[in-house]
Amino acid sequence: MGWYVEPAQSGGGAILDHTVHVADLLRWLFNSEPIAVYAEKGDLFHDLKVEDSGMVHIEFDQGMIAFIDTSWSRNRSYPFWGDVKLDIIGTEGVIHMDAFAQTNEVYSDLEVKSKWSYWGERMNYYMLQDFVDALVAKRDVPVSGEDGLRATSIALAAYESIQRKGKVAMKKEREHGALHGQSIY
Repeated sequence: MGWYVEPAQSGGGAILDHTVHVADLLRWLFNSEPIAVYAEKGDLFHDLKVEDSGMVHIEFDQGMIAFIDTSWSRNRSYPFWGDVKLDIIGTEGVIHMDAFAQTNEVYSDLEVKSKWSYWGERMNYYMLQDFVDALVAKRDVPVSGEDGLRATSIALAAYESIQRKGKVAMKKEREHGALHGQSIY
């Protein structure tokens, strides 16, 4: 499977792998910061030195609650090597995003019918192009190192939650702006 299943090289397993990406996306989409994290892990699908499955529950400061399934559970016949899917369920509708299928499905009480949209191929190309364009134009990059630090802090709070067997409150460290976990029970 590679370096990412070696704890000394990756720092974690499926929880770290999935949480950093999805937590970063959630922070960006909702412009909201986490206030608490609860997680559980498992070794269900592969014989590895790191966890291959887990659930991460994140409470955000605007009242939003997110659940991340971090499992490396896709079998060989699955159409993609992995998946990144996001369902946002609101009071007036639902949006389902599938990064690898590159589709959005919107079901809204405000519309007469459902809508589907497709954004095409080359997701990584566009991400890297945005980064290069920002550097060339001497403007802020779309995703900063601090964004990465905050997403990583959420994943590390998930590991702390597992270790402590309880919910972990997120608190800001004033000097650096980084988030750190603190057990609340």
